[in-house]
Amino acid sequence: MSFRSWQGILVDVLAGAYAAALSYRIVCLRMVLEKEAVPVHFSEPVVYGIAGLIMAVLGLRYRCTLGAWMVDRRLPQGWRQLCLLHIGLSLLVLTVWAGWVVTRISPVDLFSPKGLESAGRLFAALLTPEIS
Repeated sequence: MSFRSWQGILVDVLAGAYAAALSYRIVCLRMVLEKEAVPVHFSEPVVYGIAGLIMAVLGLRYRCTLGAWMVDRRLPQGWRQLCLLHIGLSLLVLTVWAGWVVTRISPVDLFSPKGLESAGRLFAALLTPEIS
């Protein structure tokens, strides 16, 4: 195996561990069980790494991995391309979802008249820079 292949495998393991960590820490604990801050135990990252390794091996077996695409920039064809799209979109949705939960954004407060007024001032200030 070449160095580039190992880079692809490492990307797949990290992406799988990231998905496992977000799924457990954000979706399961914060959203389903509604626990605020749970300490991280030593075994947790090991489990995430094992989950990432399993996802990388499955990706290698069926030849549709994010790592191979990121390293080689070769897009697979057919159902493998659809599988790769679903994996990428799942990671994106998990990331946005985790950010939403962690920052505690309230859509009710954001779209209320007071919230829109504050957002309007913020965007107006961003769009009119003061150059001095």
